[in-house]
Amino acid sequence: MPTETLTDARVRSAAPPSGAAYRRSTLGRYPGLSLVSARAAAEEIRGHVRGGADPQQERRDDREALRSAPQALTFNALCDLYLEHAKRHKSSWKNDEGYLRANARPPWGERAAAKIGRLEVAKLLLDVVGRSPTTANRVRSVLVTMFTWAVDNALLEVSPMVGIKKPAKEGPGKTRAR
Repeated sequence: MPTETLTDARVRSAAPPSGAAYRRSTLGRYPGLSLVSARAAAEEIRGHVRGGADPQQERRDDREALRSAPQALTFNALCDLYLEHAKRHKSSWKNDEGYLRANARPPWGERAAAKIGRLEVAKLLLDVVGRSPTTANRVRSVLVTMFTWAVDNALLEVSPMVGIKKPAKEGPGKTRAR
């Protein structure tokens, strides 16, 4: 197989090969994932494949194991699965990670994700409103997205975020002096 040097311009203009039967694995989104990091991750995956592993099947098996035992799925495990998904599909995944790490993981980390109810969500958001109303709205947004994703992927039966409104009214934002 021919090799080529990857550059920013080449990656931006790359098109998938036609007619080839490749198994692909998504590493992350460019430019959020640098070329150096992508090369290192790809080499690690190649090493696993050379050893006889099937990384895609392993991921599917992990997801299936979590689906078959939703009561065992902790909030931390749910966050990790969601962030793995978000890294591939959202350029703002680091913001999501920060809001979860600072606000939701400390009180709920080892709790079963299926046991978190609307009352706990409301209490958490009220605590965050006391510190920063805007942050409370952002935390709510991330939790809505994550729990909706979990329900869509059969990791949870229901979302505790149904009917939870924004906890704070935000101001008009910044004004510019002309």
